[in-house]
Amino acid sequence: MGLFNIYDWIKEYSGPTFNEAQNIFLSKKKTVDDELEKRAKFVNLVEELTDQTEATYIATALQEVEHLRQEVTRIKDEIARSDEKAADLLDAIHQTENDRLDLEQQEPGWLSRLFRLPSTREYLSAVRVLKSKQKSLEANITAVESKSDSLQDQKKRAIDQYQEASGRLAKRRQEWISKQKELADLKNSFTDIDTPRTSEELETEEFQIRGLWNDKELSRLRTELFCAALSLHEAWLADVGRSKVDGGTAGFAGNIMAISTYLRGHTRLEHEDALTIWQSLFMIVPVVSTTFASFAKQFKDVGPNSLGWLFIDEAGQAVPQAAVGALWRAQNAVVVGDPLQIEPVFTVPANLIRSIASLSSHTNEGDYAPDSVSAQNLADACNQYGTYTSSSEGESKTWIGSPLRVHRRCIEPMFSVSNNIAYEGKMIYGLPHKSVPDVPPVPVESSWVHIPGETSRQQVVPGQVEFVVKLIVTAFVQQGELPAIYVISPFKSIKKELQNKMNSDWAIYGATTKPPKRTLKDWCKERIGTVHTFQGKEEDCVIMILGADSHSKIGAAQWVASKPNLLNVAITRAKKRCFIVGDKNLWAQMRYFPTALRQFNLSTPESVLERLIQKDSS
Repeated sequence: MGLFNIYDWIKEYSGPTFNEAQNIFLSKKKTVDDELEKRAKFVNLVEELTDQTEATYIATALQEVEHLRQEVTRIKDEIARSDEKAADLLDAIHQTENDRLDLEQQEPGWLSRLFRLPSTREYLSAVRVLKSKQKSLEANITAVESKSDSLQDQKKRAIDQYQEASGRLAKRRQEWISKQKELADLKNSFTDIDTPRTSEELETEEFQIRGLWNDKELSRLRTELFCAALSLHEAWLADVGRSKVDGGTAGFAGNIMAISTYLRGHTRLEHEDALTIWQSLFMIVPVVSTTFASFAKQFKDVGPNSLGWLFIDEAGQAVPQAAVGALWRAQNAVVVGDPLQIEPVFTVPANLIRSIASLSSHTNEGDYAPDSVSAQNLADACNQYGTYTSSSEGESKTWIGSPLRVHRRCIEPMFSVSNNIAYEGKMIYGLPHKSVPDVPPVPVESSWVHIPGETSRQQVVPGQVEFVVKLIVTAFVQQGELPAIYVISPFKSIKKELQNKMNSDWAIYGATTKPPKRTLKDWCKERIGTVHTFQGKEEDCVIMILGADSHSKIGAAQWVASKPNLLNVAITRAKKRCFIVGDKNLWAQMRYFPTALRQFNLSTPESVLERLIQKDSS
């Protein structure tokens, strides 16, 4: 029987129809949306009511009511004073009227008025004064009455506002009672969701490991929705794969054929046609993996903003310029990496880079220099959420965007060494156990294997290479297969020497058999290399062989220890066992390595090999 291709799959598909799958998907989606809405309400209530009491919850409304009550009282008091003043003015007006009547009785006779005698002049003066007083009193009473009318209007408005505020206060009190009951009900519904009460509590290991708002029921429903989405996708592909457009042409089956033709490189298309082909492929295979080196050729016909999402992994190892073409073609990007692991490798001389960078005001500060900045650095710089971190040696602070602090790969001592030399102790151990029993391929506890010696060529210390080869051969002899081990070194010369030794005569190590040549070659290619080639990989057991000596190659050791990155990457490839092979006296003088010496058991090569043999025989 030949290979089962996509046309065969479409022909033999017997799952739900597109409409059936769509209905199932929409039903599952509504269930998840409803559950998310409940949790969103839970989140909002927790955020609103945490650290609140009824007194603080109603404080603003109560303050408004009290303010308006005081305002009503103030206006009433002012009205009372105004009424009192009006009464006084009315009394004064009545008095002036009486004074006028009395004055009229004192009016001089016609002869006195004719000759303007002093009595007439005194009378007329008194009349003028009295009229002026009357006029002033009448003006004052008019003003007081106008103010009194205004105060009455103010009192009405203030009383209305007071009553409205009292209503809001009563409503606020009722909201407090209702929300407390609703929060209690939600807590009873989501018993496995815990919420931090303070920002400090959010920093604890428990919340960092568990995360927020996660519970088994929501995870189950999301899983069902994801499965329904896959089923819908299958049903769609089967449906359009069988359909034909008007005129009897191949429909989407023609797109599938075009994908095959295009990916073989048999044709070059206009942007719109190429994008259609890629979109058709993404409807079958949602994610396409490639390297930056291949990206430009692979997506040569695709224009800007064409790809929905771009995921950049190991971005700390990529120079910024390598990502430009991919970012240019993407609408959204997720950039993932660690600037405290392997940095970009860029061999152009630093002086040339600085000279070119100085030609533009945009680059003369070195913010985009490919020999010192990675794509991850630039992505972190754009991220408003993050933290500053530095190594234990007090180097300058590095901004880390949205750090994922929980480490779930390495057990001890690899975790603690990495945490101390690179992350200021901020990583959180996320595995259920910090140690595991000794198991193959090297059933011995993690150790620093002390092997001193001078280099034979470049950074190769023969005794270290001999030990590692003998360990691998011994494991092969005992287990009947090449062990699942990564052998990592900072130096290419050690990698080459190890590969040469592995291909030599195994009889000198006591082996009577040897793997087939092709098998051994593939194993060496995949499992022996420099630190740079293993970033992003992991294995149960890792051997890091350091090389160098304190005479001719101390500069090489200083280069390895110039930053925590190389040691950090090498030991964190190991999930369960790690063996550092090197001269402890030399590396104890370097930066970062004393931390490893303190954490790892110190062993001799003889004791490790002896325990390896004993474990197998037992």
